[in-house]
Amino acid sequence: MLIRISLSMCQFHHPMLSRKCPRMLMCLALGRNNIMVQTTQSAIEHLTSLGFKSTVSRKKILSVLFDISAPITVQEILDTLALQDVSIHKTTVYREIDLLLRLGIIQELSVKPLVKHYEIACLQHHHHHICDKCGKIEEIDTKPIERSIQEVAQKASQSGLAIMSHNLEFHGLCAGCK
Repeated sequence: MLIRISLSMCQFHHPMLSRKCPRMLMCLALGRNNIMVQTTQSAIEHLTSLGFKSTVSRKKILSVLFDISAPITVQEILDTLALQDVSIHKTTVYREIDLLLRLGIIQELSVKPLVKHYEIACLQHHHHHICDKCGKIEEIDTKPIERSIQEVAQKASQSGLAIMSHNLEFHGLCAGCK
């Protein structure tokens, strides 16, 4: 079984306003690096409050991410859009994903090397088990170790590091692939 922990140590700066985003700083103070949005509309409202346009492609991509409500790849986003008779260029999807990641609206999971999945950053903190055989992603309860992770963050803080978030992935086999 492979366990990967990544601790992010960067400060968020709004790319267009060249200042720290106040709402992001509030989330960082609460120990989260993700903006918590509940719907496509609330995500769009957050983006427009930061000075970003409410484009059709942005709305459609967010809509897919909210509707699927599970980690998906860019190709799966494109396939879902195609089923809806929506044509958005792959490059545009990657640019939108990059923006949504930087703003903390979505989060990234690396299932296999070079295969990234994306999901809406949710209110409930969670981690994933990723099946190395079939790629199935399942949420996993990590409450018992969250205290230890917070202790690591506190020790890092005493060393001068500012840990803003963490991501823990468990790799192995799902029940169907055992």
